[in-house]
Amino acid sequence: MKRFLLLLILFSCTLFDNDEKQDESPFAQESVDWPSLADSPWPMFRHDPQGTGRFDGIGPSGNSVIELYNPSIGFNMGSAAVGGNDNIYFAVSAVGDDNCLVICVSTNGTLLWSTDICEDDNFAEISGAPLLTIDGKVIIGTPRGYIYCLDANSGEVVWNVDTGYPLYSSYITIGIDGTIYTWNSGSWLEGIPNQLIALNSDGEILWINEDNNYGITFNIAGDVLYTNQGRLIARSSSDGSVLWESTLSRSLYILVDNDDNIYGLNIIDNFLYSLFPDGSERWTIQMDSLTLDHTIAPCIDIDGNIHFIGLKSVGMDYPENYLISVSNDGSNYIKTYLGESIKYVGTHLVTDNLGIVYAASWDYDWGTVEGVVAVQDGSIIWEIDGNERGFYGCPAFLSTGELVLLPSESESPMNVRLIQ
Repeated sequence: MKRFLLLLILFSCTLFDNDEKQDESPFAQESVDWPSLADSPWPMFRHDPQGTGRFDGIGPSGNSVIELYNPSIGFNMGSAAVGGNDNIYFAVSAVGDDNCLVICVSTNGTLLWSTDICEDDNFAEISGAPLLTIDGKVIIGTPRGYIYCLDANSGEVVWNVDTGYPLYSSYITIGIDGTIYTWNSGSWLEGIPNQLIALNSDGEILWINEDNNYGITFNIAGDVLYTNQGRLIARSSSDGSVLWESTLSRSLYILVDNDDNIYGLNIIDNFLYSLFPDGSERWTIQMDSLTLDHTIAPCIDIDGNIHFIGLKSVGMDYPENYLISVSNDGSNYIKTYLGESIKYVGTHLVTDNLGIVYAASWDYDWGTVEGVVAVQDGSIIWEIDGNERGFYGCPAFLSTGELVLLPSESESPMNVRLIQ
């Protein structure tokens, strides 16, 4: 009983301290209500349509790594989602096999269902993350251009639709009203440019807008979405029409804060930027000593600080990895060296309600153990060995704070791991 009371007091103090910290920040962030998404700890890639990468809870303490589930086949090219009951949804790829599966497992590692979506000559490398809807559906795309809707409880196929051209990123998001958005690569041979596609909840295509490239991120109200085509394009979510453009952005991923300010990077001129909601420049920060990594998505913490990854070349060896943490108004930033266990950051950045940022190493150097680190206020607060094949995709959180990690594609058969 004494131990329970002590834990309760410590936990209460942690929540109180975090609430105090949030109140002190003029840029404090809070979760955005998005009624079409499942009410769950991590319903989609990067957590939400604003791409915040922020978990509404407290993450793990880095005590242990648990191998939760091994499907016995295939490898990972995507990310996981977590349902309201903490069931974990992910995909398994198996090129040259008949099995490319969407899988649902419980937190004790029990297989609840698996659904093969290799039919219709579908390609097996499923590189996206499942999206969980409020009405109990799982939406996922494939590189052959198919979008599948599955029942979240049974895995039964509700519908599937062929968008016509490859969905290389298999990136799918959802509007407040339940409209589903994705993009395909078009066809260079046919003269078809990249396409932004909107579908209703029954899988019927509502409209197609060309000249899109990568990523779809929403503003807070849900009436504006942002895409990239060598520039940042703000579009109406109702028909995809262009509202404004900015050439400041040269990044695969952006994010949006509670005030609709936009954040990203420019890999051509190597600077970070923030835009006001109308597309005008808010601030830029030039990076001279580090090369910005545009393949790793940033995150925004509870105090509104934005976190990116920067790389420092060290000759023939693997680069040094740094977490770049920028204040919301761009007035200052700090760089945190992520240590020897991070050979090359392989996972998108995520954070929790204590402002802790989590990153894991990709499989850069076979035969060496790849690590997972947690950073708070410019210091590594814990690090732990992960596995020899590293990690990939966007981590997810269970409601109890465990971090869900999927491996890099070199681990086959793959394992789903939890960091406690």
